[in-house]
Amino acid sequence: MVILLYSFLETGGQDNYVQEILDKRAETDQFMRNSKESPFLNKLESYHGLNYFEPDLEFKINADFTKISDGKIRKLPTSDGKEEQYQEYGFADFNLDRRNHRLLILKTVEGESNHIFIPFADSTSGDETYGAGRYLELPTIKGGKVLLDFNLAYNPYCAYSADYSCPLPPAENYLATSIKAGEKNYDK
Repeated sequence: MVILLYSFLETGGQDNYVQEILDKRAETDQFMRNSKESPFLNKLESYHGLNYFEPDLEFKINADFTKISDGKIRKLPTSDGKEEQYQEYGFADFNLDRRNHRLLILKTVEGESNHIFIPFADSTSGDETYGAGRYLELPTIKGGKVLLDFNLAYNPYCAYSADYSCPLPPAENYLATSIKAGEKNYDK
């Protein structure tokens, strides 16, 4: 009886999680269709929604976090051949597909203060997902853990329009695995 109850609760939890992801995607779609800040603002007649992998709990990962105390300033190349500066903030270490992975977490130096994110690429990049990589926003980091929810991975605006300049992932954020979660290529 306890096992059945536990199984029921787990299923309900997964259903709620999937609905949360679908709701966030619907909000993003509304933004892309209606906001003056949307990269599709002048192309709304051709906008037909973003493409995503199905939500998958395997890609919601509670990773170990290591803060970098003396984070160096890194210059990342951008999609339009320029450079942007970011500060090294920390590392997220996790296991996926029976392999250990490490991602460098970056913090903006200019503009939005305290914007912490991970630009990354994986073996789906250039095939199923945007070739220049995707981004993952991070919630507040507490203690020695950070939540990496790749179901929320998204394309930078340069995936939709050459009018935007987007930082490319640093070499150490190219994962030797497939992250079949989050946003896929946009079908133009």
